[in-house]
Amino acid sequence: MEPPLRITLLAQTAAGWARLCRLLSAAHAEAGGALPVVSWPVLRAYADRDLVVLLGLSSEPVRALSADRPDVAERLLAPWRELAGEQPRLEAVYLGRQGTDPGSLRLAARTVGLADQVGVRTILTNAVRYADPSWLSSDTRSNTGQPRPGARSTCHRASGFPRTAGRSPGSDPGHGAGQSG
Repeated sequence: MEPPLRITLLAQTAAGWARLCRLLSAAHAEAGGALPVVSWPVLRAYADRDLVVLLGLSSEPVRALSADRPDVAERLLAPWRELAGEQPRLEAVYLGRQGTDPGSLRLAARTVGLADQVGVRTILTNAVRYADPSWLSSDTRSNTGQPRPGARSTCHRASGFPRTAGRSPGSDPGHGAGQSG
């Protein structure tokens, strides 16, 4: 089953945190006991200031890039720019995957390219790392008690990001973001 479309909202200030709390409360109130989904009217009411809108792998614009539709991705990014002005960010994620699937170097490069083309900032991320395996929460483990695929229980240096960011799609995919060595 395909995951639902998702965005991440990051509070930059105490006022942003308050707006995020109000946004979530409004989404729950609108849902009336069902699974809450943040509607555009709620986003317009609360997500226009003090919040960064992070559009990652499960967002409409990045999914369009994955389908090799940069024209559609640009069109889908427009409402976010209208809503949040300078605050939308595109998340470029490299997890060592091949092709144009989420987590591939090619999709990360397309994401960075679109951001550059339209003047939106990019945030380069990779898989979540934990310094201690006991920090893995129960929702990051499968039913067998093992970490989900891609989850690692070690911290990696941020110094790997510039090396990965400078990589071209034809470079060695065996040494991914955050891998030490």
